[in-house]
Amino acid sequence: MTAKNNSNKSVNWSKILDDLLSIRDLDDLKKELSEIKTELKKFDIQSHLTPGANARLKQLEKKYDELLKALHKAQRQFDREFNKALRTLKKTKVDATKKAQEVKTNVRQQQLKIEKALSHVSKKASSGKKRSTRKKATTVKKKTTKKATTTKKKTTKKQTP
Repeated sequence: MTAKNNSNKSVNWSKILDDLLSIRDLDDLKKELSEIKTELKKFDIQSHLTPGANARLKQLEKKYDELLKALHKAQRQFDREFNKALRTLKKTKVDATKKAQEVKTNVRQQQLKIEKALSHVSKKASSGKKRSTRKKATTVKKKTTKKATTTKKKTTKKQTP
């Protein structure tokens, strides 16, 4: 019995194919489509439904409208929150970029100061070694010369009266 119901409900594709093949002209196709359109407009689903089914259909339509309103409301709320978070994220990105640039600038300045100080110290150290060896040599000579030229002091005895 279900096979009969399925065959009655199924579409007869061979009949539709024959109908389409019989339409050879575009004008005939347009005419056929307009006839189908008018038949669909005339079809009243309410007349084919039982009163209980009609009431159930109205309830479903109301429920659908409520769900649709709730969905639109939730979508608007989500969009607001998303846009707010996006603005915050963009602001944070700009702030972070500024801070990173400041840090890079400070690092570069410190690096230049360190390089300058290092070159200054290395110049001083290289010139200081030459000078210090010279000074030591001259002071050594002076000391040796002083020792050679110094004479002992004469000690005088105190006279007693």
